[in-house]
Amino acid sequence: MGQQTAYNSSGQIVGVSDSWAYSTVAIYHNQMEFQGMTSSEISSNATHEVGHTLSQAHPVTSEASVMKQGIQSIGVQSYDVMSLISKWGD
Repeated sequence: MGQQTAYNSSGQIVGVSDSWAYSTVAIYHNQMEFQGMTSSEISSNATHEVGHTLSQAHPVTSEASVMKQGIQSIGVQSYDVMSLISKWGD
C-alpha cells in the first residue's frame, strides 16, 4: 500500500538495483483505509516502505520480516536487523 521510488543525482528515476542518490516513499492512505487496515498494519506498512529506502528487498524466507509483501502487523524483526547489518555493517 505504498511505493518507494529511487532517483539518481540528476533527479531521474532509476531501478532500485541501480546506483541511486535518494528516494521517495508514497504511502497510500486511501487504499489502506479501503482495506480496513488497523493502525498496527499501517505502521508496519510504513516501516516496510522505509526499509526499501535502505535497499531492503522482499525476502524469500519463512522467517518473520517486516519486508515481506502483504498486509501484516509486525515491526522490525531479527531477520530485518541482520539483513541491514549484512548490507550496511554495524
